[in-house]
Amino acid sequence: MDGVSRAVGSGVTVVIGGKTYILSPFTYRDRGMIEQEILKRRVTPLKIAQDHIEGLDPLLQEKLLGKALDDTTKLPNYTTDADTDEFIASDFGIVFAVWLSLRKQHPQVTIEELQDAFDEMDADDVVQLSQCLAQASGDDDLGNETGRTESPAKTTPPSEPPGASSSESSAKPITSPQTTSAT
Repeated sequence: MDGVSRAVGSGVTVVIGGKTYILSPFTYRDRGMIEQEILKRRVTPLKIAQDHIEGLDPLLQEKLLGKALDDTTKLPNYTTDADTDEFIASDFGIVFAVWLSLRKQHPQVTIEELQDAFDEMDADDVVQLSQCLAQASGDDDLGNETGRTESPAKTTPPSEPPGASSSESSAKPITSPQTTSAT
């Protein structure tokens, strides 16, 4: 193949909770929604002060809130790639990212449904789904922007010497990286 599936955003087929879905590539809007979710969840000095202000003297409350507001306004109102990676690696972040990717072709899917399905998955299923999500958006090792542009070399199973062919092989079938079954 020549990588055209990535260029046209054909998506990646996955199975989640026994149902088949297509993960679509992230759009700029999706990336913006991830950034907004990270910013919304970010703990700021103002949020901390608001949680601890009750019961303080009114003058002290005013002083504390003023300092917290000043400190909060100095924080950046954007996220970094590291922030995004950390968010998507979190329990809620991966569910949110998968939901964003699915909603284009499966608008009926809710975050709550996905959270329930994720709660039933083991760690390997979540890792495999994360890899499919990265592949759908071209952010994996084979993606045009981040890594190798060629597949790793194919290997011959150890039970078969190079150049040999048999009609029956004891090797496990190779599964496509474009399909995962996450139960």
